[in-house]
Amino acid sequence: MPRGFDDLSSLSMLDLFRVEAENQTAILTSGLLELERGKAAPQLLETLMRAAHSLKGAARIVNVQSVVRVAHAMEDCFVATQERRLQLHQSEIDILLRGVDLLLKISKRPDATASTAASDDTEVAQFLASLADVLHPSHGAGEKRKKSGGASRATPESKRSKSHDPGGVADIKEAAQAATPVAPAPSVAVAPPPPVEKPAEPPAAKPVSDGAVANVGGIAWRWPNTGKLLGGFVAGDQTRQGVDIAGSAGDPVRAAADGEVVYSGNGLIGYGELIIVKHNASFLSAYGHNRKRLVQEGEKVRAGQQIAEMGSSASSRDELHFEIRKNGKPVNPMDYLPGR
Repeated sequence: MPRGFDDLSSLSMLDLFRVEAENQTAILTSGLLELERGKAAPQLLETLMRAAHSLKGAARIVNVQSVVRVAHAMEDCFVATQERRLQLHQSEIDILLRGVDLLLKISKRPDATASTAASDDTEVAQFLASLADVLHPSHGAGEKRKKSGGASRATPESKRSKSHDPGGVADIKEAAQAATPVAPAPSVAVAPPPPVEKPAEPPAAKPVSDGAVANVGGIAWRWPNTGKLLGGFVAGDQTRQGVDIAGSAGDPVRAAADGEVVYSGNGLIGYGELIIVKHNASFLSAYGHNRKRLVQEGEKVRAGQQIAEMGSSASSRDELHFEIRKNGKPVNPMDYLPGR
């Protein structure tokens, strides 16, 4: 891993989440301002949707549920726009910009993983209710809002200020339920094609047949790659919080244990194409510098299943940077992996 401030291996998962929040909210702000100027290219909407999705995934890792709800509602809005079920006018863009401010505000709270503060409850509830009205207008409410220009704002700059504090007392549970996306219209029935011989289904992903296993902490751990160790964990060294494994571009990177993918993206500076797998309430494993990610957030993976291709993203050589984190803090992977 590169040394210096951009090396995030010394940071906690909450710190990493905050970096991701800064990166993705910057993308959201920039994209929404482009929309405000009338630039609604399909690629721009895709970028906005992916930014909200990545931030939602990062928030799930550290259990910041208020950010998960807000980012999920924004993602639904961008998807609806992509599918032409929604048009983003000035009033809708204003609401989404308020959501960006709210995401950044919550992510910066020292106790972001704790229960949402009362003031945040109010803002989250109001935002979800406003966006629910955008997604599911009823009794002409959406049309009235468009004609009135939506909630007033003094200037675009003041609207995007991090200190913005809208009012509102809507019930957060009802608002969150109201933000559920509209189900897509059913496809038109067509006549089935002539019967053809069904090709054999590809075999399900299997663990590495020759992979040794170490049962530590209630988890059966395997090596994610069999390459030579380039660098190891050093207690007290803030820049060596995992192990680096040598290899060639395209070599398989495998899940070290059963779990669920909670992050698959490239928003964390210093890690390149990164995958994070949650194994239980205590343990996560991280796989950085990949050339290609083969799994998505929410996907269940088996120990030994290939989840990525080794590469050199955010690194000067082809390698895998591998970390194990217990309760959000890096631990020495050698204490968990089988002997070599």
